[in-house]
Amino acid sequence: MREGYEGTGPGAITPDGCAVELYARLPVADEPDIIAAAVPAGAHILELGSGVGRVTHPLLERGFTVTAVDESADMLARVRGARTIRSSIEDLDLGERFDVVILASFLVHAGDEEVRRGLLRTCVRHVAEGGCVLIQREGADHHTDVPRERVDPSGFTVRITSVEPAGEGVSSRTRSGPRRSCPDR
Repeated sequence: MREGYEGTGPGAITPDGCAVELYARLPVADEPDIIAAAVPAGAHILELGSGVGRVTHPLLERGFTVTAVDESADMLARVRGARTIRSSIEDLDLGERFDVVILASFLVHAGDEEVRRGLLRTCVRHVAEGGCVLIQREGADHHTDVPRERVDPSGFTVRITSVEPAGEGVSSRTRSGPRRSCPDR
């Protein structure tokens, strides 16, 4: 697990610097609809970086079987109805295959190339033959169209104030109000 990232916010802070309570307050967006439209009904899904279950719970409601993976016990404590596994994604080896592997939360934008490769190796290791891997990533202009902000439907403002190159094809974001120092979940 990657320890040592600093984060601020209400409640427990995860090893990668995320405020658990902040993620628990985020509303469900359109991710569950996009996933449900892309995969077979009733599929067995491995959700890498599940956080508090913001996407997990709607997938369960749609009849999918979900195994939720996160490195934070505090995040996983909020997940209900799914099998939960506490592990870093890069180190995960369940010895089983899934119809669908989801690598959401923009985790694929990690600044360290070996971390990105580890994330993708985990996807390959766990997808069944004929299955699919769904990866969430930013649009092409996300790292150049700054500053920008949006008001979340739950009432707080997310403001992206700067973007800096972190490696080949990868950038780091700085946000303000509320402060977050980890990938979107």
